Formats: sequence, C-alpha cells, structure tokens
Amino acid sequence: MPDGKLGDHPITDIMVNEKLVYSERADELIRRIVEMGGSARIDQMLLTDYNYYSDPDVPELEIVLKNIYDELVKKHLGE
Repeated sequence: MPDGKLGDHPITDIMVNEKLVYSERADELIRRIVEMGGSARIDQMLLTDYNYYSDPDVPELEIVLKNIYDELVKKHLGE
C-alpha cells in the first residue's frame, strides 16, 4: 500500500515530494487537475497507461491531461 514515499505514485511524487516526474507541462497540469478535485480521473491512468517506469509517451500524456483540465475548467465555470 502506498505510504507517500518517493516512487509510490506519480501524483504523490509531484504533489508531496515535488519531484519532476513527466515534464514541467505535464506535472503542472497534474497539479492543477488534482487541485480542482480531478485526481480520480487521472489516478489509474498514470499507473497504467502512463506509468513513468515504462517510458510513457509524454507528449501524448500532455494532450490527454490538457483535455481533462479543460473539461474540469468548463465544469467549474458551469458551461
């Protein structure tokens, strides 16, 4: 079970341990998504499809994260 130590989960590594995991852009989008309450939308995706131990496609991840972020912004703005 994860305990918040470095390497447990990319979200924890970014949010708690302040480690650069994917790229500056991807990590910033992850921070914003989590701060907006969207961690459940990216939690498993980061462990499976974009596992940082498996050489993930970071440019693709940035696109996916940007789309999720944009959806959350629209939802928060009531659109």
